[in-house]
Amino acid sequence: MGWNKGGVLPSQLLRSMVDSKRISSNLNLYPHIQPASIDLPVGDVAYEMQGVVLPRKGEKVTEIIEKYRVPLVPALNLSKGAILEKGATYLIRSAVRVKLDADIKVEASPKSSIGRIDLHTRTVVDGGQLFDTIPRGYEGYIYIYVVSNSFRVYIESGIPVMQLRFRSGEATLDYLETKMLGELHGFVYDKTGTNTPPSITSQLPGTLLTLDLQSYDVIGWWAKHTHRPVFMNRLDNPISEFWEPILQPKKGFLHVPHGQFGIYVTKEFVAFPPFVRGRNVEDRAIEPGFSGVMMIYDPTAGEFRAHYAGFFDPGFGWHQKTKLNTKAKLFGKKTSKIRKGNAAVLEIRSFEKDRILRHGDPICRMVYERLLEVPDLIYGVGGLGSNYGVQKGAKLAKFFK
Repeated sequence: MGWNKGGVLPSQLLRSMVDSKRISSNLNLYPHIQPASIDLPVGDVAYEMQGVVLPRKGEKVTEIIEKYRVPLVPALNLSKGAILEKGATYLIRSAVRVKLDADIKVEASPKSSIGRIDLHTRTVVDGGQLFDTIPRGYEGYIYIYVVSNSFRVYIESGIPVMQLRFRSGEATLDYLETKMLGELHGFVYDKTGTNTPPSITSQLPGTLLTLDLQSYDVIGWWAKHTHRPVFMNRLDNPISEFWEPILQPKKGFLHVPHGQFGIYVTKEFVAFPPFVRGRNVEDRAIEPGFSGVMMIYDPTAGEFRAHYAGFFDPGFGWHQKTKLNTKAKLFGKKTSKIRKGNAAVLEIRSFEKDRILRHGDPICRMVYERLLEVPDLIYGVGGLGSNYGVQKGAKLAKFFK
């Protein structure tokens, strides 16, 4: 049983789009399908640009590349691997081409590991006048602007840096739905595992999340200045070379220098049930659950970046209590999750002067979205790998050891 208002396309519908070539690539895209999104790998060539340019109506991205790329600088061959320099702007055609129906809306967001290394990525398409939004009915390649703000990075073609989320109809829960369904199904928990009511403010969708500066000895990480590149094809980049631990502040607040990039964690634990029991008491049928998007909590709060990566897949922070009676084999398996909810890790950079962060400061909103169907993939369950499924504190990107 689905929602009447529409929702996010889950894994099996994304797989169907790959089958029908509505999402296509020279790469094998099936391993890139996630519970409620699909990865967007980079292609073979990166062009250094003079700056970020948004296409006008009818303008092709290739025209922008020809007009605004840095003169006399050769394109980088990513099929052999290349270094992206800190602070430089690159434009890369992704390895993915889409052919969208008129009723499908697509948005893009950096992957979690990408945001955590301060790699700023945004998509553009031919004639598209908005970043990170692929227009309904669009047919063509998706291009990615990449700017590394803290480190030099080594990247190869085929490495995913963003995710695409496909929606049909209205997927976002409004503030009343968030409050009601959150209390019923468990969207937010405290560190004891107690279901807490979503914190609703200003009638905006989503629940307010706050900063945790007290629960861990190391409450976050600050990026160091280094000439050494982060190798995105490896999982053993040395932490000490790139990151400085932020110890729990003794005075109860943290002084963040202007422009300093850091990794932090929320005080609240969030969960995204991939399916729920229906509200009809007679049959209690299984209904589609939820995915999420992390958003800025209030644009009037000041010029500081509260996160890069935004998508949260169904199953993140979720705890399956019982074996469910369903034909889907996945739901007959016990999970290894032992706690309710999972803290959300986020990135902060102050664009104003120095900033003071305090424990419990509002830091972002977590917006919940309906799924069109129960996904056949669930985050962290049934062999689907998850790098951040049980993250304790401000966990760094998977590239570090």
